[in-house]
Amino acid sequence: SKIEKLQMPFFMCAGNHDITNVPMSDEWKRKFGRSYYHFKYHNVLFLVLNTEEKPAPGKLPYYISPKQRDWAAGVLAKNKDVRWTFVILHKPTWTYPNADPKFCGWTGIENALTGRRYTVFAGHKHQYQRSVIRGQEHYMLATTGGASNLSGMQNGRFDHFVWVTMKDNGPVIANLLLDGVVGKNIGPAPRRPARKKKTVKKRKK
Repeated sequence: SKIEKLQMPFFMCAGNHDITNVPMSDEWKRKFGRSYYHFKYHNVLFLVLNTEEKPAPGKLPYYISPKQRDWAAGVLAKNKDVRWTFVILHKPTWTYPNADPKFCGWTGIENALTGRRYTVFAGHKHQYQRSVIRGQEHYMLATTGGASNLSGMQNGRFDHFVWVTMKDNGPVIANLLLDGVVGKNIGPAPRRPARKKKTVKKRKK
């Protein structure tokens, strides 16, 4: 009912609270169709991915299946001449140092994006962060309406939505807060957590 009031198209990106298990995945497909898709608008490509595909066995922070990777690579290959590409996904795949990005599917997507201008948007962790990876901007959005202690811009924890204006030389990013508008360079600098050291247990003699 809220979406119906909008005077523009509304495009959804599946997250972990939408697709947590097989029944929820089936329900998403019944209601909305595919959980990943693309479209073009004014010669800008929008690539919407699903990070919630579940492999078996084992638990992973995110997973993009080989089928989805191949599909994304095909879409990118067919749209080489677009002005810009926006990649939209729920989990910020680049923030999991203990995950294998190749097995989880992100490396294949990154490699397929090579040679083009693009911007990546994700959420999930409820903390704003701007990173530059492979020369391209990656944004992890803050709470955008979800749970947060709202401890402030210095911690990247605030309630906002992002206004993107597409210019000839690329997108202009502005964060619209309840009490004002701020630019893109806010929040703490990205820090990659150290990998956990493996411990070897010695057998007792």
